[in-house]
Amino acid sequence: MKASPVIDTLARVGLAGTCAYLLVGGLMYRFQEKLLFPGPRGEVPGLGKRPGFELLDLKTDDGCTLRGALRKAEVEGPQKLLIFFGGNAERAPAWLAHPRWPQDWSVAAIDYRGYGQSEGEPSEAALFADALHIHDRLVQRLELDPSRIVVVGRSLGSGVATYLASQREVAGVVLVTPYDSITEVAASVYPWLPVRYLLRHAFDSWRRAHAIRTPALFVTAGRDTLIRVHHTERLLAAWGGPAQRFDIPAANHADVMLHEAYWDELHRFIAQLASGRLPGPGAPDLPQPEAA
Repeated sequence: MKASPVIDTLARVGLAGTCAYLLVGGLMYRFQEKLLFPGPRGEVPGLGKRPGFELLDLKTDDGCTLRGALRKAEVEGPQKLLIFFGGNAERAPAWLAHPRWPQDWSVAAIDYRGYGQSEGEPSEAALFADALHIHDRLVQRLELDPSRIVVVGRSLGSGVATYLASQREVAGVVLVTPYDSITEVAASVYPWLPVRYLLRHAFDSWRRAHAIRTPALFVTAGRDTLIRVHHTERLLAAWGGPAQRFDIPAANHADVMLHEAYWDELHRFIAQLASGRLPGPGAPDLPQPEAA
């Protein structure tokens, strides 16, 4: 029996919809690295010419050269170091020029693979391995004790910082607009796609958080429409060490580190670590930083 025109039309529409759905899912799977790691290229103009700044070239075990910079504090005695991991669409070393970094702390920022002038192709596994390499090389170079290292990660970099804290002893972790998992964030943004089966780079921070005893500061942006607050709260609830959350109501995901409240809170958290008011590895041994 011949199908009616209505049924035939519905079948055609359903087939077209299915094909479009499969096409979008296939494109997301194929090009997810382009979406997750847009990788702005080029150098940060004039960074190496600033007083106290040193350009860094770090060769990885697989032969890639990672490039970034170190703003070294001019202090007597042992160095203290902040290691900064940036967001997915930014040049991390560009933040080194910001005047509100604690002046008695050195600050290092290295571009991810495929970013800036760093070689290679980015991936979750590569960024994690490189974070350990960066940490170990800087510890050796500056003769650092773990009690004198604080890791700062923003957005995508919060997952890198969390992984580093799960593998190395550090005094504290600052997570700016952090997420529980990239997979969960993507599932919220694309609820109509099976992203849990499509993504190759999960960045499941909350799975690692339970075993981390390092003190942490979670910074959220009240107007963040990309990483909703429940993603941060899930990671915060899972954190194994002392953790606190600081919200900046007027900030959005992109501009949170441009607010003076962020820098004030960063200084306050570091001062807490220095005074030993937060329990954690080596915290009582940190000297008191200068006032913000």
